[in-house]
Amino acid sequence: MSLLLANGHTNAWRYPLGMLQDEVRLVHQRQDKQAACAMSGMYMAVAALLDSNAVRTFNDKIKELTHGEA
Repeated sequence: MSLLLANGHTNAWRYPLGMLQDEVRLVHQRQDKQAACAMSGMYMAVAALLDSNAVRTFNDKIKELTHGEA
């Protein structure tokens, strides 16, 4: 229940059991995807330290993610 509450489901305590299970699965999928993106970003940062071509790729990715504001 607290997982859903922490992720914006303010009325999670009212959800039927089946819906709770579905929503928990969706939250876990989203969290896993966020973790994978963070790990990918860290990998790109390390690669940028080792290779000048990777620096360009890393900077392009940051611009893409921030819509050119970084």
